Amino acid sequence: MALLGVHEDAEYLPEYGTVVVRDEWPAGGESSPEHENALLGELATEALAGTIATAGDGWLHGHAGDPYQSVRLEAHDAEPPAAGDEWEDVVETPFRSRAGAVALGLLTGGTYDGALELGARGPFRARVSRRPAEEDEEGDVWLVQFWPAPTTQEPPRWLRRGRPALSGNGRERYLRAASDLVSVAVWSDPARTEGLAERLLLPEEELPALLEHAVAGRLVAVDGGTVTAVPRRPPERARSVAWTPPRHETEPVSTPGWPPAAGMVAADGTVVVWRGGDPLPLGKAEGRHLYTAWETPRGIAVFTTAGAGTLVRWDGEAERLPADVGSHPARSADGRLVAGTETHVGRRS
Repeated sequence: MALLGVHEDAEYLPEYGTVVVRDEWPAGGESSPEHENALLGELATEALAGTIATAGDGWLHGHAGDPYQSVRLEAHDAEPPAAGDEWEDVVETPFRSRAGAVALGLLTGGTYDGALELGARGPFRARVSRRPAEEDEEGDVWLVQFWPAPTTQEPPRWLRRGRPALSGNGRERYLRAASDLVSVAVWSDPARTEGLAERLLLPEEELPALLEHAVAGRLVAVDGGTVTAVPRRPPERARSVAWTPPRHETEPVSTPGWPPAAGMVAADGTVVVWRGGDPLPLGKAEGRHLYTAWETPRGIAVFTTAGAGTLVRWDGEAERLPADVGSHPARSADGRLVAGTETHVGRRS
């Protein structure tokens, strides 16, 4: 047994509260065809990420919430040792990679830089382990381990729960657990109700209410002792609405006044000052998205939203400022000194 590769992101920010691991397509390369079970496609059903995580054909979603998360992905050539006691939540699920590599991504599409090579394409087993972060850090810590598996393998199984799978009242109580149920039904195609509560790591007496909730929400269909996943409903067609733009009967009232006392910066970066009541183009600032300009003893300092700003000297020459002072610079009362702050926002802000 060997560890083939690791990819880590200590400050992964989930989109819509979901950790996303998705196939990373090789540039110009070919991928394997889609799985014959179309319900294994990403977002093919209306189920969410589940209580811990669910997976399918080229995707894996983890239920994270909004804070920054620490995520470690590992590729193994065989099943790694069981999750240690430090992990509060553990689930194992089938996973299929059509690309042979995975990366962290966004729920709305795409992946971030940095891929994990799995060593092959095809069926894998994925073990997702989760625990809370330390007291001074945000979010949770995740370990997602992949290893090759037979084409026909055991459906998802929840091995450890440190947090209740059923929480809240009414529909909220079964919302996440119903997504776990859908994952089992899709990979089992269909699932049997016998032993289902044990697989989901839920109290046996809660299973009837969970099934009722999932059927009412059109997530699954139950026929006797079998549970089948239901595909996502097609979106409703938008109705066209005629819209007439408003008409202005009169032009807005404008009041003439004096120009700015010091000057202005035009949209193209031209710095204009007033001399004897007339505008005088002094020079041109570099950069995009100029947001503020200050008069200094040496000239006009213009700041941008990215990178160092520009000092347009009184003789018209432009020079880059020596440092990026950020989007909220400060200056001394005499205009001779400029300061800025650097801020890092994340699990360790």
